[in-house]
Parts: sequence; structure tokens; C-alpha cells
Amino acid sequence: MKNRLLILSSLAFSCAVTAGEPSYDISRDTATTRALDAQRSGEIASDIPQKQNGASRALSYKRYTESFDRPIPVSFIDTDFKTE
Repeated sequence: MKNRLLILSSLAFSCAVTAGEPSYDISRDTATTRALDAQRSGEIASDIPQKQNGASRALSYKRYTESFDRPIPVSFIDTDFKTE
């Protein structure tokens, strides 16, 4: 009986210890966080305007206009709009 009580109390104690705060710090300053912050702020943006060449621009526009040749899939149509 004493062994069972000892085992149960040690299990309960270990569960209580692990149920606390997570062992990692979400707010820590990581390289990923810094890179995303720099991207968001525009700090690392290029000063040179980014332009497509003529052939690439023409293909993009062609793909865009051809997208109107096909009907919108039924699964994309939502007629259940609600006004609040």
C-alpha cells in the first residue's frame, strides 16, 4: 500500500511540474523574427524598381485574360452572404 501511495504521489507531482508554463520563450529574438520584421518594415527593400521584361509581362497578361475563358468553379461560389 505504501508503494502504491508513493508511486501515485510521485506521478501526481511530476504531472503538476510539467503542467506549468511552456519551457520555451515565444518572444525570443530569433533570426526568423528579425528577417520578417525587416521585410515587413521595408528596411531591406531594394531602391531599384522591379520590372518585368516585355515577354514575361505579355505572358502574364495572356494568362490573366485567358483565366476569364473558363467558368468559375461551383465550389468557389458562395451565395450564402449575410448582412449584419
